[in-house]
Amino acid sequence: MSTSNKTLPRGAAFFDTVATVETQCFAESIGEIPKLGLSTPACFDCLGDVLSLLYAEAACFHGCSGGDHFYQRITARIVTHSLSSLRLALSGYYDESFALTRNLGEMANLLFLFAARPDLVETWRSADDAARWKEFRPAKVRRTLEGMSLRPPVDESRYSLLCEVGVHLVPSVSPQSFNEHGRSTLGARFQYEGLMCALNELATAVAECAGCVSVFPHFESRRESLQAAAQTLLNVVGQLDLKVAHDSRNDT
Repeated sequence: MSTSNKTLPRGAAFFDTVATVETQCFAESIGEIPKLGLSTPACFDCLGDVLSLLYAEAACFHGCSGGDHFYQRITARIVTHSLSSLRLALSGYYDESFALTRNLGEMANLLFLFAARPDLVETWRSADDAARWKEFRPAKVRRTLEGMSLRPPVDESRYSLLCEVGVHLVPSVSPQSFNEHGRSTLGARFQYEGLMCALNELATAVAECAGCVSVFPHFESRRESLQAAAQTLLNVVGQLDLKVAHDSRNDT
């Protein structure tokens, strides 16, 4: 029976070690993106365009109209979730990136409903917690859109897959296993399939959110620029998403 003299650092030193590994993974991810075909670097760049436009709106960069900043606060949530999801993906925490992207999918569906039914915005704002959950929970929003013959930006199958990989604990869970061996990792390890999947899923959710919030009143003359940037982002999203990766593993 062999033994090892290796030990892991404890206390604050453990966090220092983890941070070092994460920083190395982040740098490798940034360095590899330009090498990952055509769609991945284009998607990364266009994602930056859309998030920059949304960031400006959330921060009243073009001037503050006062009021309760309701629409700016919604836009800010999209931006912070998106940047956090991207940071996790670049640091090798792909599953956790999917968890935040799932939240963005919920936002995209809700905002799509508001774009189709502007009258529901005030209903949502004024409802108490119980009523809001009853009428605007994620599953109800999807069913409402489908009942209006509208395709939800994030349909049930995609939402369920994001939940399974990034949120729910399932018996077959295999964390951060985006490699040819399907081997679990503890994150902070670059895996090209994981990064591409996370980026594509995030970009799709962000583009859908951006297209929906662009109809908000305060966008005014900037509406067309945001809509064009969102459409460009959708156009360059790559084919490797969670569903493709999931189906590929099941076929092997």
